[in-house]
Amino acid sequence: AAMATEMSHEPLHVALDQGEEGQPVMLFVHGWPDNAGVWKHQIKHFKEKYRIVAVELPGHGSAPAGPEGLPDFDVLAERLAATIRKVSSRRPVVLVAHDWGAWISFMTEKRYPKLVSKLIDMDVGPGATEEASLFTKTFFGFYQIFNVVCYLLGSPLGDFLIRRFILFFFPTCPTPSAEVSAKMSYTYWHTWRSPPLNPIRAFFVGPYNAKWISEGYAPGEIPHCDTLFMYGTLGWRIFGPETWVDRLLARDGNRVKALPTNHWLMVENPELTNRYMQEFLEGKL
Repeated sequence: AAMATEMSHEPLHVALDQGEEGQPVMLFVHGWPDNAGVWKHQIKHFKEKYRIVAVELPGHGSAPAGPEGLPDFDVLAERLAATIRKVSSRRPVVLVAHDWGAWISFMTEKRYPKLVSKLIDMDVGPGATEEASLFTKTFFGFYQIFNVVCYLLGSPLGDFLIRRFILFFFPTCPTPSAEVSAKMSYTYWHTWRSPPLNPIRAFFVGPYNAKWISEGYAPGEIPHCDTLFMYGTLGWRIFGPETWVDRLLARDGNRVKALPTNHWLMVENPELTNRYMQEFLEGKL
């Protein structure tokens, strides 16, 4: 049955596959509302030592929606696993992920730990909203619900609204607003549409109570592999909870680093991001 599940999903769209067949694979998974271009500094830095594979989530960049339309997280996790098996069938990969890409990577690593040798997680950790202040919870709920509304409105009004929203609330977003569309917010739609929750708690906690969240790391759980968590100390600070840091650091081999950036640390401070990544992979961090 497990094999049938594995074979039933096609790989994610591969925007870049660069390097030699025998090299270890470093696989990059972006988040909302980005594409593989956010990893350009890391790709340049690591391309000599690794075979670089950068995927794009359905509906982002040049990736089509896919056979399931705009899929939910369960399907995305399976498609990421299928991608890893395709590009690196003989050895596990170094998985580098940001934003929603990090959560999809959590789900994949939890289900198929043998596929991932090391995990580099950027600015998103499980349970963020449960520990946040009331102000942060309110913003978190507003920002996600706004994305859902834009998704439902579609083009052109939804596109117009989500682009203005990004320019105002996330000015450091590296993806040009003209490249962002309302359909990219399907991740938020899947977050909010399924759970029959208490509406007040759902507003403040949202995705961390949804059904698919239980497929990620539950309280007390951490990845099976060595993990580097890097987060920015500026801006909204709504995605990386302290308990995630504490849980990671309780295990030998894991590392946590704070950078003086907003959410997109790999673009805002690529030198420090690359240095921490390299030292972690070399066992020197």
